[in-house]
Amino acid sequence: MLVKKLGMLLVLVMVLVTLAAPSVRVRACSGDDCGCGVAFTACRLQCAGNLSCISGCRQAQIACSKACCGW
Repeated sequence: MLVKKLGMLLVLVMVLVTLAAPSVRVRACSGDDCGCGVAFTACRLQCAGNLSCISGCRQAQIACSKACCGW
């Protein structure tokens, strides 16, 4: 009886690990893999403090990161 319960527990743990693995891989992707952060910094420096320009740079960085990671 105890062996059956331990076997079932092992199966459940393996299922949980299998389900958790894809979400870990998705979170591991970063826009920095494609240089999105560097491009944002360069864009922000060209804005000279203009907040709407910086906002546009941020939106471009988000779009770059989404395209890079396939979100």
